[in-house]
Amino acid sequence: EVERPSLRPRCQFKGYISEVFEPYLKSYSEQEEKQLIETIDQSIGPNDKLEQLETKVYSSSLRLFKSIKDSMRRCTSFSNSKALFDLQTTFKNVFKHYKNNLKRQIPSRSFDMNFETIKYGLPGSTQSIKNLPEKAMSDEVEMKCIYIINTCDYILDIIP
Repeated sequence: EVERPSLRPRCQFKGYISEVFEPYLKSYSEQEEKQLIETIDQSIGPNDKLEQLETKVYSSSLRLFKSIKDSMRRCTSFSNSKALFDLQTTFKNVFKHYKNNLKRQIPSRSFDMNFETIKYGLPGSTQSIKNLPEKAMSDEVEMKCIYIINTCDYILDIIP
């Protein structure tokens, strides 16, 4: 009979320490969310520059993705389980916050051109739809709307 060397179980310490701290890392994802939202609030608005990619997009979206990438890198350096899952939930909240900020950038309209308006005219008015101005917004406002749409399209392309 050939004697085989005894197979001892290999001890792996990698991940054990972070597993001990997993239940306490919720505050980590909350802090990351706070930081990301601050980044958004500082970068979006009238000072948000345009960046040329395939189309022009607001640079705040580029900063947002860079911050998310940095956040993921920090998290995966010490955890690949619950903390990372909490972080993806944080990212959902951050995207909602960014979306709401972009919505606030959309210029308000002086009237709503919906089906009711087209069919019956302006509410409380006998004015026909034919008498409305041909162009409802200035070129500057129109371009701002286009840049917001481009930014949203860029985000949809990046998010899997």
